[in-house]
Parts: sequence; structure tokens; C-alpha cells
Amino acid sequence: MSLIMKFVIFFLWFFIASFLFRKVVKVKTSCGITFAVLIIAIAGTIWTEKGIDWYQEWEARQEKTAVEKHAREIQQAVMSFLDNMNPQLNQKLIEIRVEIGAIENKIQQLVELKIDFPNHAILEQKLNQWKILRRQLNQVSQDIYQQVEQAYVAYRLDEIQGRDKLSVVSKTLLDEANAALTNAEITKSTIEAEIK
Repeated sequence: MSLIMKFVIFFLWFFIASFLFRKVVKVKTSCGITFAVLIIAIAGTIWTEKGIDWYQEWEARQEKTAVEKHAREIQQAVMSFLDNMNPQLNQKLIEIRVEIGAIENKIQQLVELKIDFPNHAILEQKLNQWKILRRQLNQVSQDIYQQVEQAYVAYRLDEIQGRDKLSVVSKTLLDEANAALTNAEITKSTIEAEIK
């Protein structure tokens, strides 16, 4: 809140407190009353500033929640579209996301192990390998999602064009998803075999 705004609020509280003491309570002005009015004005200003800050934070949280909810609804609509148009590709995308979750778990375990044993270089090497695999699968997942999203937009513009477009695109995407899962399995097996 700006300094000018604080002064305006302070004087508002000052005049409200002064009015209450003079007109409602009908107390004559004295040093004690003036001091009480000042205290009320300061406390009112602080309370008002806190209230405005709280309201602005609340409003920002509400806006952020609404944006996140809208993004989730859009993603659900795209995924529902994919499931209806190409359930096999949808299943592959789900498998990729499950694999990413499993890799996240392994990375977390390695991070915890590295904290306990920081002097072992093999832990850093394995951690980097898992992170690279996670990054690759995330990229494939994002690429597939973006292409499906484009097909969904085309579908919404023209239902017939959207079906044709997805059938052409989905074969390529399915091949890409299969290749990513195969590559992930090979890389995962290699990483795990090196440990033994």
C-alpha cells in the first residue's frame, strides 16, 4: 500500500474515532482523548492495511486456482478426445506417464542415498542417467500431448477434418510412444544391470 493511501486511511480512522468520542460518547477533547484517538487511528490503519493485504492474497489465490482448474479441464478434454479417437495411443501415453512416475521414485531414492553417502561417485552417475531418461520420456510425453492438442483444436474447428487428421497423426505418435517406451525399458535395464 502506498504512503499516500496509508495517510488517507489514517486520517479516516482519526476522524471516525474523533467523531465517536465527540458526538456519540460526548467527551470533551483533552490530551488523553487525543492520544486515544491517535492510538485508534494507528491501530485502524494497521488493521486496514492487513485486511487489504489479506484480500489481495486471497484474490490472487482464487485467480490462480481458477486458472489451474481451467487448465485441468482443458487437459481432461484433450485426453478424453484422445481416448475416444485412439485408445491405443492414449494407453501408451498413460504407460509413459506411469514410467515417469516410477523413475521419479527411483530418483528420489537415489537422492536420499546420496545424502547419506555423499562420497560415492557412482550415485551421482546413476542419478544423472535416471534424470536423462526422465527428461527424454517427459519430452516424448509433451510432444505427443502437443500434437494431440493440435488435432483436438482442428477437430473442434471441423469435426471431419479432425478425425482425418488424428488418424494420420496418431500412427506416427503411436510409433513414437512405442519407441520411447522400448528405449526407456532398454535404458532402465542397462542402468539396473550396471549396479549388479
